[in-house]
Amino acid sequence: MEPNKLSRLETPQTAYLLSQFPEVEYLEAGHVAEWLSTRKDQLLILAKEERIGSSLAKTISIATAAIGAVCYATSPLAPLGAVLGVAGYIWAQVTDSSHTHTFNPIPFIRGGVLDVIGSMGHSEARKDFIARYDEFDQLREYLAPVERQEYQMLRGHMALITEYLNQIESGKRFYAYRWICDQFILMRGAFPSMQQTREHTSTMQFVSPLVDCDRIKFIQDASQAPQTRPLIQDAPRAIIQDTPKTIIADSNPIPNTQSPVTTHSVSFDKPAPDLIKSITDQLDNTLIVGVPRVGKGIFTSNCLEALKNKATIFYIDPKDDSKETAYFDGRVHQLYRKNVAEAEPEDSYLWIKDCLAEYDAFDAGTGVKLLIFDELAAVNAAFENVKGATKWLKFKMVSYASSGSSRGIVVWGISQNAHVSGIGFDGGARSIFKPIILISGDNVTASQQILAADIIPGDKRLNSTQIAALCKKSTVNRAVFHGALNEWFPMPELPNLSGYNRDKREFINGFNPKTKTVENLEQMFNLGEQATTIQPTRETNCNPQLLDCIVDKIISSTEPITYEAIRGHIKRSLPDMAKKELIEVAINNLIESEIIKGNGEQGYTTT
Repeated sequence: MEPNKLSRLETPQTAYLLSQFPEVEYLEAGHVAEWLSTRKDQLLILAKEERIGSSLAKTISIATAAIGAVCYATSPLAPLGAVLGVAGYIWAQVTDSSHTHTFNPIPFIRGGVLDVIGSMGHSEARKDFIARYDEFDQLREYLAPVERQEYQMLRGHMALITEYLNQIESGKRFYAYRWICDQFILMRGAFPSMQQTREHTSTMQFVSPLVDCDRIKFIQDASQAPQTRPLIQDAPRAIIQDTPKTIIADSNPIPNTQSPVTTHSVSFDKPAPDLIKSITDQLDNTLIVGVPRVGKGIFTSNCLEALKNKATIFYIDPKDDSKETAYFDGRVHQLYRKNVAEAEPEDSYLWIKDCLAEYDAFDAGTGVKLLIFDELAAVNAAFENVKGATKWLKFKMVSYASSGSSRGIVVWGISQNAHVSGIGFDGGARSIFKPIILISGDNVTASQQILAADIIPGDKRLNSTQIAALCKKSTVNRAVFHGALNEWFPMPELPNLSGYNRDKREFINGFNPKTKTVENLEQMFNLGEQATTIQPTRETNCNPQLLDCIVDKIISSTEPITYEAIRGHIKRSLPDMAKKELIEVAINNLIESEIIKGNGEQGYTTT
C-alpha cells in the first residue's frame, strides 16, 4: 500500500456494495444528474428482469405439469413431472403475489387477472382499469423493499435530489445520497432539509474511503473541454485608472502630546439577539411551543408585525377567542377562525381541508406564503375521532415543510405540546421544524413535559432550577429557546398587540373588543342601506372518506366521469356508502365548494 494513502473502508460482507451501483466516482466528480438517471434505469431493468423470470418460472411449471398430465400413460415418470410442475407453479405464484400483492395466475398478463376479467365486457370498468393501471408502479413491486423505495424517490423527486447533491462537496455525495434515501424511507416519503443534510455530511471526513480519489480527478479532468486558442485575437483593452490624489501635509505639524485617553468598559456577557428579527429576517419552518399563558400569542403577533410586506400570511385559528382579534388585525391576509373544541370532529376536518385548499390554490409567484397553524395539539386530538384525518394532516404539513421551498411555502406550527403524540409528527418529521420554546418562571412545573421532549437537544435541556434562574434575568420572568441559534435567552418585554393582559385578566388602556365591535357595526350602518345577500348554507354532514373517494375517482381520468362510474367506484371502495342519497349530497357539496364541476349527463371534472 502506498504511504499516506487511506485504505478502502469495507468488509468482506460489504465488498460487493459499490458494484451494485453505477460508478460512484462519476457522482463524486459532479455528474449528479447523469448518475441519478443511470441509477433509476438500472433499478427499472432489474425489476423487468425479475418480472420476466417470475413469468418464465410460471410458464415452465405450467408446461411441465401439462406434459406430465398428458403423458402419464406412456411414462411412469410423467406423474412425478406433473406433481413437480404444479409445485413449481404454486411456488412461483406465491413468490409473485408476495412481491406485487396481486393475483396473477396467467404469465405475461398486464395487471391482476381479476381486474382484467372484471373489466371485460364493461366499457366504463375497462376505462377505469386502463386509467388506474401504471406499468412503472407494477414493475417496482418486483424490487427489494429498499430498492423499491429508492426507485419511487428517484422517479418522483429526481430534480430535488440533484439540487441537494450538487450542494454537497465532492467525496461526500454518495454517502449523502444513501443518507437521504434512508431518511426518505424512515419519514415515509418526506425529505430532510438542505441544512440538515449539510450538517450531517459535515461530520464525515473530507474524502470518503469508499471512493477512488485518483479516478475522480481523472473524470473531472476529462470532463473539461480543451481550451482552443483562436487564430485571431483582439488586442487587449487598455486599463485606464485615475491618478492618485496628491496628499499635502502641513509644513509644521503640531504633535498632540496631551490627547485625552478614552476608557472602554469591557464585558464578556453575551448580549441577547433581537429574537423577533432573527426569526423574521430569514423565514424557515418553525414550531412554537409553550404551555398556556406563556406568551405564544404576544410573541407570534410581534413576528407578524415584523413580517408586514414580506410575505402573504395565512393564519388558522382553531380557538376563535375574541380577546385575541387584535393580534391579527392588519397583520394577517387570510384569517380562518373556528372553535374546534365546540365543533364536531368531522366538521372541523372539513373546515381544515377547506383552509388548506385555499392555501394550496394561492400562487405566491416569486414571493413567500406563510401558513401559521395554531393549536396543533387540540386539532390533532379532535382528528383522532375521524378515520384517516390525523395521517392526512401529518402528510400535508410534512409535504409543505420538506418540499415547499420551491413554491414559496413556509409553515409555522403553534402547540402546547412538544411530544410526538401531541403534535402528530414522528421524530423524523418533527426535525424538519426549527423549535422556539417559551417557558414561564411563574409555573416551571407545567413546562416539564416540554423541557423533557426530544425537540430540545440533549446538551441544551435545562433543569427547573436553571430555567428559574434564567427567567429571573427577564423583565417578564420568561425564557426562550431559539432552535436556529441553539441557545437559551431571557425573554425581552414585547408590546402586547392584543389589547388584553391575560396575566391580570383585564383590557389595556380601556380597549374592549365588544365596544370595538359596536363601533364597527355603527360605522357599517352609517354607510347607507345596502341589499343583504343571504348565502345558502352548505351541507357539511358528509363523510370525509366519501368525499375523498369521489375526488380520487374524478382526478384519475382526464375525461369527464359519469355518475354511474362514480357510484360503481364507491361500491367497490366504500360499499356501505353507495346509497344514491349520500352520493348526491356529497357531489352537491363538492360542486358548491368549487372542487368539482359538471352534472350527471355530461359528467364531472375537477375545477
